[in-house]
Amino acid sequence: MRAPEYVRTVQAFVRREVIGREAELDRLAPAPLPLYERFAETGLMNWWLPKEQGGLGLSLEDSVRIVAELAYGDAGVAFTLFIPVLTSNMVRWYGSEELRAAYLAPLVSSNGFCATLGSEHAAGSELARITTTVRREGSDLVLDGTKAYSTDTDFARFLVVVARDGDQYTAVVVPRDTPGITIDKRWEVNGLRSSATYQMSLAGVRVPASNALQGNGLRLLEIGLNASRILIATTALGIARRARDLCMDYAKT
Repeated sequence: MRAPEYVRTVQAFVRREVIGREAELDRLAPAPLPLYERFAETGLMNWWLPKEQGGLGLSLEDSVRIVAELAYGDAGVAFTLFIPVLTSNMVRWYGSEELRAAYLAPLVSSNGFCATLGSEHAAGSELARITTTVRREGSDLVLDGTKAYSTDTDFARFLVVVARDGDQYTAVVVPRDTPGITIDKRWEVNGLRSSATYQMSLAGVRVPASNALQGNGLRLLEIGLNASRILIATTALGIARRARDLCMDYAKT
């Protein structure tokens, strides 16, 4: 059966831009890599967002096929391109109509990235232990804290930051260029080196209170992660298929 056109487009991109460039992709070059601009030229950037927000409206099943092909070439490339699924879906599902209009359509039209700030040094899988705080000051929310592991953050258009106010947790949409956001470092990772993961600090970061998503921030993050977990598993399948093909090619020599 002939693959859908979007799959063939991704396969062609991987053959043209990724395979054969393993050494270049593994050297932790400045992010984002130029190849992400070339991926945007395929018309598939942010492919999962609905058509009413300018996206292609492709399904999770479609996303599995796209990510598997990207990971066949390079897992870091796949990660970079699907990480915004989590952030944008949180805004799409739990943001007000005004937030969706302000952030999602411009994300698509700019072929941009977005990122989620959840994990901290003492709160990886146990996110209830986060110490980043959010407090209300008049009509604003103010965020303070350090987030340890966040991919795509430095070049994102906007962030969703999960923070706490006492025993309550809130997810807040924050434009990347908001004063008070600092990149502390980019992590020297052992794999996925064509992606970029950062530690970030927030000091008196102020946004309108209307930028809060609706609901318990931890619960929103857990729901949003469901699709991401499927796509992480899909990445492993793409890697395995590439390893199989390399072994088969070697066996034929």
